[in-house]
Formats: sequence, C-alpha cells, structure tokens
Amino acid sequence: QTVTDNFTTSLGCDSTVITDLTINNSVITNLTETSCDSANVNGNWYYTTQTVTDNFTTSLGCDSTVITDLTINNSVITNLTATACDSASVNGTWYYTTQTVTDNFTTSLGCDSTVITDLTINNSVITNLTETACDSASVNGTWYYTTQTVTDNFTTSLGCDSTVITDLTINNSVITTSTASSCDRVSLKGNWYYSSQTVTEVFKTALGCDSIHHTYVTILKSTSSEINVSLCNGTNYTLPDGRIVSESGRYVSTITNSQGCDSVITTVISIHDINYNPVEDITKCLGDDAYIDLWNNGNMRSYKWSNGGTESSINTKEFGTFTVDMLDGNGCLVSDTIEIIDKECEPCKLFVPNAFTPNSNGLNETFVPVSLCEFTDYRFEIYNRWGERVMETNDPTHRWDGTYEGRDCQQDAYMWILFYVDKSTMMSISDKGTVTLLR
Repeated sequence: QTVTDNFTTSLGCDSTVITDLTINNSVITNLTETSCDSANVNGNWYYTTQTVTDNFTTSLGCDSTVITDLTINNSVITNLTATACDSASVNGTWYYTTQTVTDNFTTSLGCDSTVITDLTINNSVITNLTETACDSASVNGTWYYTTQTVTDNFTTSLGCDSTVITDLTINNSVITTSTASSCDRVSLKGNWYYSSQTVTEVFKTALGCDSIHHTYVTILKSTSSEINVSLCNGTNYTLPDGRIVSESGRYVSTITNSQGCDSVITTVISIHDINYNPVEDITKCLGDDAYIDLWNNGNMRSYKWSNGGTESSINTKEFGTFTVDMLDGNGCLVSDTIEIIDKECEPCKLFVPNAFTPNSNGLNETFVPVSLCEFTDYRFEIYNRWGERVMETNDPTHRWDGTYEGRDCQQDAYMWILFYVDKSTMMSISDKGTVTLLR
C-alpha cells in the first residue's frame, strides 16, 4: 500500500513522507514423505519416523519453512530354524541337504522382507547286516527259524526312520539215525554195548552246526527157560523142537527164538490121572425136577453143560440127554452124558365132596376140593340150576361158604367145574360134578 506520513522539518516546514510499501509473506510448506529404512530430506539422512523442519530465505528475502512429516518403514528380516528327515519344502521349494535358505518378499508397506531359514536335513538310516546261525536266531528280540530277510524299523535319536535289514541265514543242525542189533552184545566204534539203548555221537557240519547221529541199539537176548507141563493121561505133547512125547520127564530143546538168538527151553512134563466117576441116568415124573450135582465128583474147576449151564449142578424139568464137559484141577478135559428118562407117573387126584351144610353148627360148613397136590394152574367154579355162576376162584385153598353176593344161597344142588395142571406130571385135568347145599 502507499503510506503517507506528515512531519515538520527541522526548519519548521511541513514534510510529507509517502512510502510505497510492499509486504512479502514468509512461506511455510508442509510435506509428507514415506520411505523404507532411511530418507534424505534437504541433504540430511533420517532413519526414523519424525517431523523434519528446514528454514530458508525466499527469493524475496523472507523466511521460508519446510515441515516434512517423515515416515520410515523398516525392512523385515526373519530368521527361522527348520529340521526335517531326508527332505523339506521351504516356501514351495524342496531341499535335500542341510543349508541356509534365503527368501525375499515385499511387505504390505512396500519394504523388503527377508526370511532366512536355517534348514537341517537329517537323513534316514538304512543299515544292512548279515547274520548266520544254527537252527534259530534272535533278531531284535524275535526268534527266526528259517533263512530270510528280516526288516526292522526304528526311529533315530534325531527322529528319522532307521531301517535295519538283516540278511539272515539259518543253517540247520543235522540229525541222522541208524539201527544196530545183535544177540547179547554189539560193537560201535570200538565200544561194546550189552543192553538196548540209544548211542548219540555229536559232530560239526561243514557249516559249523551240530551234527547228531543217534544209533538205536537193540540187544537181542539168548534165552533159557523152563516150563512145567501137566498132561492128562493118554495125551501127547509137542516140544518146542517138534518132538512129540507122552511120558513124564525132563526134555531139553534148543531152538532159535523170535529174535534170532539161541533159546534153550527145558520142558518138565507131569502126567495126571483123571479122578471122576460117571453119573447114572435119572428117571422122573413129568413136571418133577431132576437135580444133577457134580460138586463132590472129582476135582473139577469148570463146567459146560449142553443146555448152556456153567455151574457144577443143573436143575431141570426136561427129559433127554444132557452132556457136560469139565476141566479138572490139572486142566484135563472130562466129559459125561446123563439121560433123564420119563417114569410116566399118574397125575395127582383131588377129592370133591358131594354135600355140605352151612348152618352155623360148626360141622361141614364150607365146600372145597381136597388134595395134597401142587398146581401150576387152578380154576374152580360153582353154578346154580339156572346157570348163574355163584362162585369162582384160582386159589386151591378157597372155600365156598354157601353165599352169593353176601346172601345165603337156598338149599339145592349146585354144579361145579374144576380145571387144574398137576405140577409133578404137568398134566391138565378137567372135571365136573354136583354138590348139595343142605340147611
């Protein structure tokens, strides 16, 4: 602007000062700057985020201030440690040896980022072993009995697979056998053996395993024995050597026994007489028992009858011929035949009364057939004149008291029918008649 100032000079005169005034402004400039790790602002390097103020003089001679809002973003370096077995993938790339792997990236703020991986590759271990044993071998605690490849898997102290492959060879021990036999003794490799036994010899095979040979020794014995023979009178005996003798004496036979060795057998023969008296034939009635007892007849120890009996006696009702074979105390066979003959006996008879008086006077009160016979079957029946059965029984001792169904029967003639089988003759008898009931 134009500034007019009025003054009075020293001489007292008016003085006017007209100032043509020009005002130039100072300049303040605000800047924003972002950089990685460091930045140069007006020739100065800065390494941290801060506000940087620089003062200048403008071309018009005024103060000029530049304020820079400086942001320093740091690059990133990351150190990693990785351990793997045999191989590892780092940022998509496979590595197979221990090394330092450096990977560069750009951060989200646009700065360099470096990942340094200290990679350790531990290798899996495969160990090949060769082992030879006899018959069996223990590999890692397990027993094996045949030649084979045994694979055992472990984990190493570094955590990797460890495989032990054992090429296992099993050589078998050899066991062989043979037999040797002789009479009384046998020699094996200069040694004499006198009893049956197993002789074992141990060797080493070409592969270093045991070789065992068993010789089964059988000692066959020559024998000497004596036998006692009891012969029944008139009996021949064949000696072990084939000779036939029938007299008492001492006979020596030399033969080859079943084992092929000498066998001397002395046979002492004794002749025994038979002590038995034949039993006479027996006659009996039909139905009677025939009892044959041989207990006190000779010294017999066994019996065999033609009817199957095996005791010293038999009891039979049959007729016919009975044969018995017996062995006496000396083992001699005795036979006898006994004939049981029918005497054709008459059957037993019964007496049947023709009257009785059931009138309570104590005399002749009941009616019953009278006899001393024995029966195998018996039936007695009584009928009135109208054919009505008033009594029947199978008991030979049963007596009729003249009643029917608890009431007294009237005085009258009654018909009786009798049937029985006589036990002694086994004959069947039928009879009938009448009895008069008197009151």
